[in-house]
Amino acid sequence: MLSEENKVILIKRLKSLAWRVGALVGTVVIAFISANLELLNLPLWAVGFIGLVMGEVTKYLNTKK
Repeated sequence: MLSEENKVILIKRLKSLAWRVGALVGTVVIAFISANLELLNLPLWAVGFIGLVMGEVTKYLNTKK
């Protein structure tokens, strides 16, 4: 059995792993979208709007709650 201290350490490491996997998935999605923007035939204002939304999302994720 795991001690309470080891459980806390394990939970922290699993949360860190989940955060890193999420960051990797987010990066892949951003790379995919940026590589395929031409295929979507989006106007320049829409690309700018997407960039602003992504900036707000990352700002929200980086703020302490």
